[in-house]
Amino acid sequence: MNVLVTKPNTLTAEDKAALREAGIVVVEAKRPDDVRLLDPAGPSMKPDDLFYSALQALAQSSTYNTPCDKFVKCLAALTKADTHD
Repeated sequence: MNVLVTKPNTLTAEDKAALREAGIVVVEAKRPDDVRLLDPAGPSMKPDDLFYSALQALAQSSTYNTPCDKFVKCLAALTKADTHD
C-alpha cells in the first residue's frame, strides 16, 4: 500500500482525488513525523530466507535418497555456518 502523510490543507481536493485514483492513500496529520504505519502482514520474507527454509526442509527429509536429495543435504550442511537456520 502506498501512503502519503501530509499536514492538513496541504493538498487540494483534486490532488487527493488524483492520488486516490493512482492507488495512494492520503493521510493528513497535524504532526506527520509522529505518524506510524503498521504492516498487518508483518515483515515479508527475503528470497534468501525462502531458499534456506526450502533447503532446510529438504535436508531434513529422510524419505528420499536420490542423487539430487544427497546434493541438497550436502549443500545444506555447507550452509549450516550461515545464520539462516
